Amino acid sequence: PRGDLDFAKLGLDPAEIVLTVDSLGISFGTTDVIDNDRFARIGSSNRIARVPDRFSPFLLATAESELDRHLVPPMSRISELTIDGSARPNLIAAWTDAIAKAVRKPDAPAAPDLTSIKVNLVLNSGDSLQYRIVHESDVYLALRETPDLAYQISEAQAQTLLAPNISTTPLSD
Repeated sequence: PRGDLDFAKLGLDPAEIVLTVDSLGISFGTTDVIDNDRFARIGSSNRIARVPDRFSPFLLATAESELDRHLVPPMSRISELTIDGSARPNLIAAWTDAIAKAVRKPDAPAAPDLTSIKVNLVLNSGDSLQYRIVHESDVYLALRETPDLAYQISEAQAQTLLAPNISTTPLSD
């Protein structure tokens, strides 16, 4: 029970983090200095719990940080690969193994870009993945429209995935 504990001092008024599952809110406050347990309460209850704090980084992480960085879903097999409309079966292995440095939501909706390179992957399941490879500032991005994601890849990786479609000059600025 709350007793004479001050919710504000425990980081529960207001809560530092609130996790909502369906209509149930779980409030998380500061950590106990001795055991490093986090103070928590369910809804507007006057009861406080101390829970192990090993999972709080997940509460603060962006949804994108939980995404797989593979450009092709693991366990999937590519049956067709086209780059700007040309069949490129020689690059299937490179695309199958490709892992991005990071995955994030694009800064803005993907607009058509004449300087981008269009990649279409057809998986054995019949599903299709479309990417547009663009060069922004100092990074290459593989932009996927569904779901709307930006996979950051290195220049060397872009060279491998698109060879010989790409040169060392930027695709677009």
